[in-house]
Amino acid sequence: MRSWHLGRASSVSRPLGVGLVTCLVASCGAGAPALIFPGTPNHVQLGVARTHKGDGWSIGMEGTICLDKPGSVEVTGVSLIRPHGVRVIGFGVRPNQNWKLTAPGTIEFLGEVRTPLRGMGYTGRTVDAVCNLKTAAGYELAVRLLKTTSNEAGAAAWKVSYVSNDGSRGTLMIPFAVKLCRESSADAKPCRRSPL
Repeated sequence: MRSWHLGRASSVSRPLGVGLVTCLVASCGAGAPALIFPGTPNHVQLGVARTHKGDGWSIGMEGTICLDKPGSVEVTGVSLIRPHGVRVIGFGVRPNQNWKLTAPGTIEFLGEVRTPLRGMGYTGRTVDAVCNLKTAAGYELAVRLLKTTSNEAGAAAWKVSYVSNDGSRGTLMIPFAVKLCRESSADAKPCRRSPL
């Protein structure tokens, strides 16, 4: 797993699950919940084929985010780590459909689609579920990406910014790389070899 620590010298990082949580000075206090990504310990990579400049893609991280203790956080931003030819134009969360079915017929994680986020129930920004592997409690985070180049595009990971119910601020790094390729297959050599 590769983690990127983007905090300043005055920040504190604590690994929880797979993601790296960065708590800014005077934040993530003892009572504040931290947002975590309790997924696989590997760096996940998603390749999307047949993408063109100007295309919008909704990408789900294929896992859930949840809290390390009771409370709530509001996701205030999602940015990409080492992006090239792509930018975030929207984001949202919805309950993990295995935990709370809010979008009938969509039990699987999002993956990648052209449909805008709102139409699939990614309208929220609040996460209030404590991680629980038995109940699958948590929320799926999705971003809306815009491809800004006719070449290969992508990013190495996601940085999620949030504020907790007590006003503390933090960030969560999610090791989920995305490649938007122009080839007819994401397995094509130019797509596989494009840098992240």
